[in-house]
Amino acid sequence: MNLGKLEHHGSKVDYYTPTYLNREFESVPEIEEVTIELLTATRTHELQMPYSMKGECQRIIITDSLTIKSKWDLN
Repeated sequence: MNLGKLEHHGSKVDYYTPTYLNREFESVPEIEEVTIELLTATRTHELQMPYSMKGECQRIIITDSLTIKSKWDLN
C-alpha cells in the first residue's frame, strides 16, 4: 500500500488487516510481519511495525531518529 508523501509533522490515517499465520486459536497468534518503507532523497529506510491484532486501534509515531513508537491512548 502506498500512502504517498508525508509532510513534516504531518499525519496519515489508514488501516490494515493483519494476516494470521497459524490457524489454531492461541492466546497471542502469530501474524505476518509488516514493514513501513520510507523513501528520502538519499536513502530507503525500512521500519518494522509493532505487533497489532485485528480490530486494534493505535497511533504509530515515526520519530526524528526514524524509530517507531506505538501509542494506545489516542487522545
